[in-house]
Amino acid sequence: MAISSLSPRAPEDLESIAHKKFKEGEKKEGIKLLIQAGKKYEEGGNIGDAARVFKQVGLTLLSIPPLKDKAKPFLIKSASLYLDLISAEIEKPEVDLLNLENFCINVLDNFTLIGDTKNFERYAREFAKMYEELGETYLANDDLDSTIVAYEAAYRHYKMIKDEEGIKSVASKLIDIYGKISEEHLANKEYEDAARVFERIGFFVKDLFGYDVHFTEMLETAGKNYETASKLAYANGDLEKMVRTLVEALYAYLLGNNTSRAKLIGINTSRMLNQLITSHRSSGEYHKAYEEMMLMAVTLVGVGKLKEAIKIYGEILQETPKLEYKIRIREAILQYIASTKKSVELLEAIDQLRFYFRRGDLLKAFDIAERVLESAVSDDILKKLYGAEGITNSF
Repeated sequence: MAISSLSPRAPEDLESIAHKKFKEGEKKEGIKLLIQAGKKYEEGGNIGDAARVFKQVGLTLLSIPPLKDKAKPFLIKSASLYLDLISAEIEKPEVDLLNLENFCINVLDNFTLIGDTKNFERYAREFAKMYEELGETYLANDDLDSTIVAYEAAYRHYKMIKDEEGIKSVASKLIDIYGKISEEHLANKEYEDAARVFERIGFFVKDLFGYDVHFTEMLETAGKNYETASKLAYANGDLEKMVRTLVEALYAYLLGNNTSRAKLIGINTSRMLNQLITSHRSSGEYHKAYEEMMLMAVTLVGVGKLKEAIKIYGEILQETPKLEYKIRIREAILQYIASTKKSVELLEAIDQLRFYFRRGDLLKAFDIAERVLESAVSDDILKKLYGAEGITNSF
C-alpha cells in the first residue's frame, strides 16, 4: 500500500504506523511517516511530541550508514523545539523542574549527536546560569528541595564544560545547604538519611580539595551513620535493611580510606548475607535470594575479592539478567578502584552514573559505567565480567 493512500490525520496514527514499518524492516518508509507525524505535532502546537519525534528521526537516520548525513537537520530542529519548551517553562509561575531537566538534557544530547561542540558549550553554560538563578530564587523563598534540585542541575552543567569557577561556587552553596540538612537528620535520629547527605557533601567537597582528608572525613562520617542505621534496623528486626545499610557503610569507609573497618564490615556482612540467602531459598522467596546474592557480590568487591564476586554475579544473571544488576556490579568495581587509586576522575564517573540511575535512565548509567570500566580495570577482570554476562568474544 502506498504511503500517500494511508494519510491518517492524527500524528499518533502516523507514528504508530511508522513503528510497524520499522518492525517490518521498512526503515525508509517508517522515517517518512515519522517526519509527517513530527510536522503534524508541530502544526497542532504539540511541541513536546514534535521535538521527541524529530529526535527519533535523527537517531534512526544515524543508525543507517548511507543516511546518517541526513540526520543533522532533524536533530537541530528537535533541539530548537526543546529550546522553545525551555523558554515557555521558565516563564511559568511554578517551574516543573523535572520537565525542565528533560528539555535541557535533550538539547545537549542533540548537539552531542551531531558533534556541535560550540553550541553544546554555549547552551550548557546558559543552562548552568539559568539553574543557578532559579536556585537563588528558591532559596530566597525557603524552598530547600527545589533549591537543591536547581543548584545540582547548575553544578552538573558547569561540570559538562569544566567551568572550575562555576563548579566551586555552586558546590560551596550545596555544601552549606546539605550541612544544615544533615544537622536536622541527626537531631531527628534519621541516621541513614544523614549518612546519604554526608556522602553527598563529600562528593562536593572533592571539587574544592580533591581526594584528600576533607573528602575522606565526610565519607568516614557517612560510614559511621550507616553503621548506626544498621544497628537500629537490627534492633527492629529488619535484617534486610540491616545488611543493606552495612554494605553502604562498607563503601563509605572504603572511599573514606578506612580500609580496615570496611574489611571487617565486609566479612561480617558476608556471613549474615549467607544466612539470609539460605533462608529465602528455603522459603521459596527466590527473588529476595537473588537480591541478597547481588548484595553479596557487591560486598565481595568491596573487600577486594573481585573474582569471587563476579562468579556469584554470573549465577544471578543466569536466573534474572537485570540491567540494574549490571550497573550495580560496575559501580561497585569503580568504587573499589577509586578507593585504591584515590581517583577523582572515577568519583566523577560514579557521580554521573548515579544521577542517571536515579532518573531511571539505566541505559545511560550503564553506558557511563561500561565506558569508564574498560579503561580502569585489567583485561583479566573484564574477561571474567563479560564471561559472567555471556559475552565471550570481547578479547
